[in-house]
Amino acid sequence: MNNIKVSIIMPIYNVEKYLPKCFDSVLNSTLKDIEIIAVDDGAKDNSGEIIDEYAAKDSRIIPIHKENGGYGSAINAGLEIAKGEYIAILETDDWVAPNMYETLYENAKKYNVDCVKGNFYYCPAENINNLHRFFDSLPINEPFKLKEHTEILLLAPSIWSAIYKHDFLKANNIKCTLKVTPYEDLPFACEAYSKADAIVLIDEPLYYYRCEPKQGSSTIRSDRKLFRIIEQIQNTLEIVEDIGSLNCLREVLFKHIYNTVPLFVGNAHNDLKEELFCAFGDFFNSEFAKDLKYSFFNNKEMQFVKALKSHNYFYYANIVKIKNFIQNIFSVRNQNCHKIITILGVKFKFKSQKLITKNQFEKIK
Repeated sequence: MNNIKVSIIMPIYNVEKYLPKCFDSVLNSTLKDIEIIAVDDGAKDNSGEIIDEYAAKDSRIIPIHKENGGYGSAINAGLEIAKGEYIAILETDDWVAPNMYETLYENAKKYNVDCVKGNFYYCPAENINNLHRFFDSLPINEPFKLKEHTEILLLAPSIWSAIYKHDFLKANNIKCTLKVTPYEDLPFACEAYSKADAIVLIDEPLYYYRCEPKQGSSTIRSDRKLFRIIEQIQNTLEIVEDIGSLNCLREVLFKHIYNTVPLFVGNAHNDLKEELFCAFGDFFNSEFAKDLKYSFFNNKEMQFVKALKSHNYFYYANIVKIKNFIQNIFSVRNQNCHKIITILGVKFKFKSQKLITKNQFEKIK
């Protein structure tokens, strides 16, 4: 195959339920000059057979079957044989819009940048698509360096909603870490963004990120494996320090850690919550936090930071109870094209009045 524009690496492990939909979505891509590197990471279900069935039908699919080594190992195996001008990562319980790779590739060529990142939907159920939102401060369709807009690291890392120039990744030896498997987006994103000459954001939702409660994702699990997030944050801070970016990224990374606490501690089993809370707090007492000015924190958030640093889980737990009580009385959230308003535990669903249609996507404003 000649002139491959994008190599799409698919790390695959026990996703037989979702894999056909993922394959079908990428094979329907409007960008035809692609290769699809399907890496069977020692799956114990029928994922391997599904890969081979699809590969027999489309020569663009390159199957790899290997022993289980984890998410990062599977991606790195794909990187070793990729021939594309750009690299994409596709998590195989998710799916993509037909124009995703064409849109990202055209913008990568237009702006001649190392990374182009599109937007995406959170999908907690098959027919529920909740739009991920970029910050208003971030430039859209305009190249920028990480040091100019470090707040990009406060977004979901979502390395799978982007494409990366292959020569850039090779020249900088950017790969996935093999230390731990969950939450590997963060160190990869930090290293790639830190070393990129320029990044471009495309505020168009092109990717569907499945986050169903029973799926076993690192962000929704509740067992002791949640503590791997602590290892991964430690790993990220070490990587950033090693490449000389810690001083530039310290403020935003600690705000990212702060933002992560409610999700992971909230999901943890009751007998693990306090221990995990204290593990997060240790970062704020570490050498990595030295000279931290808390420039991304307001006064209310600083009270929470004090609780983290002093391991005051009782304070945190009571704040959460109060917050949940208030949300049960009244809350507003977006879901697909609707607003869901909860009043005294009763939910009301209203059609959103502000809709913008672009390339068959509805974006809630």
